[in-house]
Amino acid sequence: MIPKLSLLIVLMLLMAPAYGSGEERAGRTHFGKSIIVPAGTVIEGDYAAAGETVQISGTVNGDVYAAGRDVLVDGVINGDLLAVGGMITVSGAVSENLRAAGGHIVISGTIGRNSTIAGANVEITQAAMLQGELLAAAGDMGVEGRIARNARMAARDATVSARIGGSLTVAAKSVRLASNAVVEKHFRYWSVADASIDQQATVLGRVIREQVPESLTAWNGGRLLAALWFSLALINFTSTLVLGLLLIHLFPTNTERIASTMAQRPAASFLWGVTVCMLTPILAAVLMMTVIGIPLGVLLLALYLTSLYVVRIYVMACAGQQLVAWSSRPMQLSWTFVSGLVLYTVLRLIPIVGVFVSLPAVFFGMGATVLANRTNIGR
Repeated sequence: MIPKLSLLIVLMLLMAPAYGSGEERAGRTHFGKSIIVPAGTVIEGDYAAAGETVQISGTVNGDVYAAGRDVLVDGVINGDLLAVGGMITVSGAVSENLRAAGGHIVISGTIGRNSTIAGANVEITQAAMLQGELLAAAGDMGVEGRIARNARMAARDATVSARIGGSLTVAAKSVRLASNAVVEKHFRYWSVADASIDQQATVLGRVIREQVPESLTAWNGGRLLAALWFSLALINFTSTLVLGLLLIHLFPTNTERIASTMAQRPAASFLWGVTVCMLTPILAAVLMMTVIGIPLGVLLLALYLTSLYVVRIYVMACAGQQLVAWSSRPMQLSWTFVSGLVLYTVLRLIPIVGVFVSLPAVFFGMGATVLANRTNIGR
């Protein structure tokens, strides 16, 4: 029989953010399988949602933070949009900045200021209107529509048929300016081959091809592996940074409480963390031995694996707090987290030392989360 206390501990751990303060759990933060803000709905203030599907069809008078397998924005956001997902579609209006990272990203709406986009495939359609600058990175990139200011892109294959009000800068394996492309200033690019520029395409400034360094065109296997390792490290750093800042923004009180618990009770945090890390896979395996318990076991295991990544954020916040305490300089929680993230990243890059940083960090984060939320579980 599965011990009731153990199951409660695991469930509390995995759903820890939901036990934040009452203010943090207000109606402008939603988590679930499918989150929809219907057309006609008006939300005042910032809004955050995470789920399998997130759809914003109404109006949000503030910033929007959205994460999901599918993120669809066809409403109006009177603020910034930060979106992370597998498939991201923005066909509505965003009055301020767009920040999007995902697998497949399609922009066909209006962006009031600057757009920063990173994805495996990026499409900016003919209906899109970007009123600021574009900074984008992708495997395959197709850019149409209207970009009011400068556009900078990095891609494997880039095709541009947009009207660009400033300069266009591209770094890609292959670059093409299609017949509808209009660049009102200069077109500057890095590529191993000449850009393909259709006769009907218009560049009002100069076309400048920059030389690709030989070191980048003649990599050997070792350099390629080093570049791959560096890229993965950079992606991990960036994703942790975004997730951590989002977590702190949504649940500042909960994050502060867990980090403080870790600093005040390090030994207990470590022991609880070891116990939970060992117990959870066993509980999941026991559940999956029964037909009825298979869905719960699979869910438990999935949430557990996710938590292994998330709980490191509390360790970084705690480490940052200690750095700030030594320097005697007051600093906001977000900046203490960034300081801790930098320290954690540097230590992980040191051979051998990195191994003794990663695993204890998970134990400390897990245990502190359990200890900090035990009172909430009992309510």
